[in-house]
Amino acid sequence: MIYLARFDIFLDIYTRKVFDGILSGFSKTESGEYLCGNNMLSSQKFGDGLEKFILDHVCEKDDDIFKRNYFFIIGDCRPYDNILLDLDHVKYRGNRVKYRLLEKDINIDTVSFNRRADYVFSRMFRRAVKMPSNVFFVSHIRLGTSTLKRFMNSILGEVNCFNMDENILNGKKRCLVNANDIIESSVKDKYRLNRLPETAIIAGELKQYIGECVGFKWSC
Repeated sequence: MIYLARFDIFLDIYTRKVFDGILSGFSKTESGEYLCGNNMLSSQKFGDGLEKFILDHVCEKDDDIFKRNYFFIIGDCRPYDNILLDLDHVKYRGNRVKYRLLEKDINIDTVSFNRRADYVFSRMFRRAVKMPSNVFFVSHIRLGTSTLKRFMNSILGEVNCFNMDENILNGKKRCLVNANDIIESSVKDKYRLNRLPETAIIAGELKQYIGECVGFKWSC
């Protein structure tokens, strides 16, 4: 079985976990905003904690099961590079960062928060972090998480893939907004993606990467 999970879901739950632990670290401004002090969500401590949180979550699974299966954690492209924008020939007009807080009255350094999240993903993608041999990180510079997951399901066969996102969320509401999800929801008739010449190239690149991860050679 192939287990698929979104990186931003891990980021979401860990961010909430940090918030729950630093309620006294917020200060309220005259405008009614809450400031998160000491750049908590962009610190190395936050990044280290996020890495440990992801790996602890994986290691909580039954070892015997995971020896027979693979786990792919799926990342995001930059929203302005999202291939879905090409379907309607539009330019991205939104915020250039991938992730922001849902609560608008909490003030954080969003750019630094995204930079730290990207750094963690990059480290784990490059396996600069010690992790189980059957856990991999995957992303593509043109695909948001939801679209990339559909590519993975198509390549690997939906019957062979299990979506772990709801298990990770465990009934909790999201505290982050993903810019690529907004693009995803705004684009109609996404099946048009199959007509783009770039789609076949992307699928080939993903198949090659997946094959290298799991040691599988595709027949075609």
